[in-house]
Amino acid sequence: MAELTLPRLPFKDFRVHFGVRSVRSASLKPKSRVGGSALSLRPGPERPGGWCPRLWEVLLVRNFGGGYVLRQALWSDHKGLKEVCLKTGDSGADATAREDDPDLLGLIYAVPYQVFAHEFAFVIEGPNGVCGYVLGTPDSAGFYDRVKTEWFPPLAARLVDPGADSTHWTGSDWARYHIHHAQFTLPPSLQAYPAHGHIDLLPEAQGQGFGRMALTELMVALKAAGAPGMHLGVSPTNTRAIGFYEKLGFTRLVDETLPADTLYMVKTL
Repeated sequence: MAELTLPRLPFKDFRVHFGVRSVRSASLKPKSRVGGSALSLRPGPERPGGWCPRLWEVLLVRNFGGGYVLRQALWSDHKGLKEVCLKTGDSGADATAREDDPDLLGLIYAVPYQVFAHEFAFVIEGPNGVCGYVLGTPDSAGFYDRVKTEWFPPLAARLVDPGADSTHWTGSDWARYHIHHAQFTLPPSLQAYPAHGHIDLLPEAQGQGFGRMALTELMVALKAAGAPGMHLGVSPTNTRAIGFYEKLGFTRLVDETLPADTLYMVKTL
């Protein structure tokens, strides 16, 4: 098969990273391999909103076996990202019955990573489609700023602000209010851990080591990007997730200035 030359990219040295390996994109063929993992190239779709130019998509795949792979998330995965976020949105359980707008959870907590931090956005895809994701950014403050100034305003323009009185909220009003009045802060105690990550898996992808391997890949990528440490936010009642993070070397950050409704787990990279 003839070698594929990528179009000129708007940055100096575009590389595809897999663990500690890297491959120059211009040297890749439509079907190449790095170690035991396949790399595929295909034309990228036109980008709505002007956030990305029309480039060739680079699909980085790790084969988990059994028809499950880890690959970079694409714009075409937005529907899958929203579905996984909804079905794990109630402290790991399905939030479908709670929400009257099934898209808002994913538009807040999942899709922005593919848009603004696509190098650190990965999906787990199985025989039935996207069944999990691991998402992150090495610069939480910068990421939150872009989400607040570039992502939320267009969403807010089509959503009715339910007002600040939460006693009147129903369904997804909490999400509508958050989009209209987003407040992102990075507490001082998290300054040593500027990167953060977010992982959710549907039941079919759980219990097989996929989450551990996917989060490990994210940590490798964040460290390679220069992040000295990362944090994860988890519900204090989600004991299963807390135990999972502790097995990967994360520790609980105890600080009275942190929100009481979120437990922060941290790790030096």
